[in-house]
Amino acid sequence: MGILSGNPKDEPMHYGEIYSVWQFSALAKGSVSFYQACLNHAGDKELKKILDDLIDQAKLEIQECDAMLTDNGIAPAPILPERPPVKLEDIPVGARFTDPEIAAKIALDTSVGLTSCS
Repeated sequence: MGILSGNPKDEPMHYGEIYSVWQFSALAKGSVSFYQACLNHAGDKELKKILDDLIDQAKLEIQECDAMLTDNGIAPAPILPERPPVKLEDIPVGARFTDPEIAAKIALDTSVGLTSCS
């Protein structure tokens, strides 16, 4: 059973692939939780739309990665509980993430993600 012995889709995942997919799934699950928290802190409508899009994309990636892991007999990383929506006014001013802080974190996550996937 070698890499060149047939259709790669018919071959089981090797240890490195399993580790990478499991790690990616766990990271995406953490991102969903963090972006849901940021959604509660964000005030700008465009920023909230970007956060919604990022959450939807991460959930899609989680679903695809967990399906691959399950198909190969590997238990996926545990999923974090959904964060309940909170009104921005209910968060104390000193405890809030500001919109520029959230935007900077999104930019950082995007650049790190592009680098790691390339």
